[in-house]
Amino acid sequence: MLISSAKNLTSGNLLKWSIFKNHIACNALGTPLVIYLEKEELKSNENLIMRIEYSTTKESDAAQWLNSNQTNLKQYPYMFTQCEAILARTLLPCQVKLI
Repeated sequence: MLISSAKNLTSGNLLKWSIFKNHIACNALGTPLVIYLEKEELKSNENLIMRIEYSTTKESDAAQWLNSNQTNLKQYPYMFTQCEAILARTLLPCQVKLI
């Protein structure tokens, strides 16, 4: 997965972010995306609405394709997703609470 930007849609501000490659949970849960928020981004009376722009790669095991010969009408390929917890992390940023 390739992250291109993170933006606070409430304020319109671009947010600083990084990939935390040395986190202890990386092997089991994927690589954490860390988004840094300023104090003014965390007003207690407002919701924080965020947009993360990303693209995924062919290595995503969650998105799979059937070629046209495998479909009912045999005319078009068919893409489907199988988003079990571990596979979903190869397709999109997922929230994980680490305790």
